[in-house]
Amino acid sequence: MFYLWGTKLKKMGVHLWVSRVLGTEVEELCNGQESMYYHTESQEWFDTLRYSGDKDFILKVDFTACDTGRTVEEQRLFRPANFDDARKWVKENVVEGNQSRLLVALNRMEMETDLAFSWSW
Repeated sequence: MFYLWGTKLKKMGVHLWVSRVLGTEVEELCNGQESMYYHTESQEWFDTLRYSGDKDFILKVDFTACDTGRTVEEQRLFRPANFDDARKWVKENVVEGNQSRLLVALNRMEMETDLAFSWSW
């Protein structure tokens, strides 16, 4: 599950979108450390308007970070740990009219391993 420590999540909205990971690039920082950057492309077929159920979807479904080369605070690309559980959660907890966009995203994401969810609070 995804947690934001010390935040009042009930009052926060969320912006959810789907990205395609095109590749990675490692860049050396001025302090000698390396940082990995992910090149992504937003997927126009996914409706990014804020819908009821998106915040709970992010908080209640178990996600795995794709960009593991980053610290937890820097991670921004996530895929469901279990697609069947994610679909089941959507069908049981999201208003019927808002389910289809998440279900389509989950189905496509399961088939296309370079797709991932991103969100911002």
